[in-house]
Amino acid sequence: MARRSRRLPGNDHSADEALRRVVAASGLAPGQEEAGLAFARSIWKAQQTYHGDTLAREAAVVIAKVVARGLNQPICQAIRSEVFDIPAPIAP
Repeated sequence: MARRSRRLPGNDHSADEALRRVVAASGLAPGQEEAGLAFARSIWKAQQTYHGDTLAREAAVVIAKVVARGLNQPICQAIRSEVFDIPAPIAP
């Protein structure tokens, strides 16, 4: 089985470094670091497709999904805002 890269897709090294800072500061257990990176890849993929309010809502959906799988919501929100600069969605 091929091992996934521990980097975000693309060549944005600043996003990689920001992600590593957030994950390191969060105190994630070693087993959850990979889940944090997988979450970041999902947000990156959404960012390639959506923009504005739609992107913010899609990020909220991805956060809800990974929180249901056991990842900490504040960590996900920190990755969303600090790494990808995506605001929280505005309620309708």
